[in-house]
Amino acid sequence: MRNSEKKFSQHSGVRVHAALFVFALTLIFCGMLILNMLTPLQADDYDYMFSWDTGRPLSGVTDILKSQAVHYRIWGGRSVTHTLTQIFLFLGKPLFNIVNSLMYLILLMVIFRLGGVTLSRFPTGLLLAVHLCLFLFLPFFGVVFLWLDGSCNYLFGTTLALLPLLIGKSRTEDGFFSRRQFLPLMMVLFFVGGWTNENTAAGILASGILLFVSKWKQVGKPDKGWLAGLLFETAGVALMLLAPGNRERAQEYVIDSFLPEYGRRMIYVLFYALRFCGVLWIPLGIFLFLNRKRAAFSMKRLSCAMAAALATLALIGSPEVSDRTYLGPFVLLLAQCLSEIRILTKERVNRECHAVTAVFTALTLGMFFWAGYAVSLHAARWQTQLDRIKQAAEAGETSVTLSTVTSLSPYTMTILIEQNPDDWPNSTLGKWFGIKIYGEQG
Repeated sequence: MRNSEKKFSQHSGVRVHAALFVFALTLIFCGMLILNMLTPLQADDYDYMFSWDTGRPLSGVTDILKSQAVHYRIWGGRSVTHTLTQIFLFLGKPLFNIVNSLMYLILLMVIFRLGGVTLSRFPTGLLLAVHLCLFLFLPFFGVVFLWLDGSCNYLFGTTLALLPLLIGKSRTEDGFFSRRQFLPLMMVLFFVGGWTNENTAAGILASGILLFVSKWKQVGKPDKGWLAGLLFETAGVALMLLAPGNRERAQEYVIDSFLPEYGRRMIYVLFYALRFCGVLWIPLGIFLFLNRKRAAFSMKRLSCAMAAALATLALIGSPEVSDRTYLGPFVLLLAQCLSEIRILTKERVNRECHAVTAVFTALTLGMFFWAGYAVSLHAARWQTQLDRIKQAAEAGETSVTLSTVTSLSPYTMTILIEQNPDDWPNSTLGKWFGIKIYGEQG
């Protein structure tokens, strides 16, 4: 009787932990969904509502593919993410809101998997902690997780770019993707993962090659399936980087002296790496020091940290670097920190502490309310500008004057309005609404 009571108690405990985990997933999904619903279309969204082939509003999937062919030739190589952008803009933002919220949950699960966290134990507190790390420490959260074009480029792009590293780690452990029947799927995922985001995909590719070589030395023969995957990933990265549009845009930047220019870029890239990722690099260094006697350093153990470092250094090759490009390194470092915490705590990090979960749940709710208020206020200010456009167009006026909507929180983005109607984004807004748009003086 005692054994049956013990088993019943254990099963009850598992059910409680599973219910709490599902509740946390639902809470995060609903919070992200509301924030996505509140976030308006803005900036580049209006550019991608037009076909780059015909210059007219998108008319279907075939039109999107033709549009991306022209986009690849004259603007840039992120064809996978920009195709997603145009598909969502064509199908409507309500669908994007749902899919984007789900993709955020998938990113959290990918971080867990890369960090070696056991999901079967339903670590609710850890799930909320990882979400809060992204929510609290990314000053550009709204740009990469809520804005439609930005999210397709960075949330979707980063998640897809992480797949080859995830598959590579699976093959080092003879896991799911070691099975021969999954090789075709693996090739597709490697190829798509390479054709996503320049610095993140390049860093992950380099880290994957090092991980592949490490396993080769360990077992004495190369993993041919994995090698084929890396070749497909390389093809994806090459297609992205060698796009004619990249060369066209690069001509805008003139390099007078090679070494001083790249020295300047290195200082710039490393400074912002410390600014945006220092909150993880510093504790990671501490964890590595504390774990120096607990686990041997290896390519497999440090693959995420290596990918983060290489993805950061890859930015030196870009003449223009934005804050959002540090999302990939941040996510990789977060996964590496999870891995090191697991070693440090001897897996106790997977155990549930209801008091900690309750605190993280309350903090998550509070942050969602605060972010919702900030996003709704920002959206209302932008809607005022859109209303001015519509009222002027309906009154038969030939022009209207708008003002820039400045972002006041990490969950929104400054919506810039230039003074000249022929400058972007005024030109695109004017084309969409059929009226000339000027920016306020001063």
